[in-house]
Amino acid sequence: MLCGRGGKLSKEQRRELSEVYNFTEQEIALLHKQFKRLCPSGRLTLHTFHKVYRQMFPFGDPNKFAVIAFSNFDVNRDGSIDFSEFLETLDFIVRGDLVVKVQWVFRLYDRDQDGFISREDMIQVVSAIYEMLGPTLEVGRGEEEPESRVDAFFRQMDMRSDAALSIKDFMQGVQRDPGLMRLFDWGLHDILPAHLTS
Repeated sequence: MLCGRGGKLSKEQRRELSEVYNFTEQEIALLHKQFKRLCPSGRLTLHTFHKVYRQMFPFGDPNKFAVIAFSNFDVNRDGSIDFSEFLETLDFIVRGDLVVKVQWVFRLYDRDQDGFISREDMIQVVSAIYEMLGPTLEVGRGEEEPESRVDAFFRQMDMRSDAALSIKDFMQGVQRDPGLMRLFDWGLHDILPAHLTS
């Protein structure tokens, strides 16, 4: 296991990781420091993930969404996230191009992992997001319930009207909607506190 219970990453480890992932050695050291602060054991558990989400979303109930997000971070499906998995996922969602980011989000919504996002898959995730945001949630008129938001999304993206979004449908839908395109413009500053990235 990479940098399990030890303290800092060695210069060699940082160099090797910077060759694999789209982060500088300095960014990797910073991310590792934050990771070790969260989980000194070197393994991020679902319990810790829940705690982090509760801190980030104190006015709602982020537990269901934390489970969903955790499953996308836990690449090897062993029930915990080590630093390599953490870095790999951040590489996708922060430094990946639009295609990589959309694929990651697609996997998040494809709850049964059948290669399609069904209405039920999307309702599960959107409901979890609504619960997570709680009273801070701002929705458009007619989208007060997760089901109405999902229906609007499917009307926009489901070009074949078969109630199942393929990765191609999803990608084309994102590319047609400037608002959705902006949602995929994540950076490291969105992940770490401002004083750590400046």
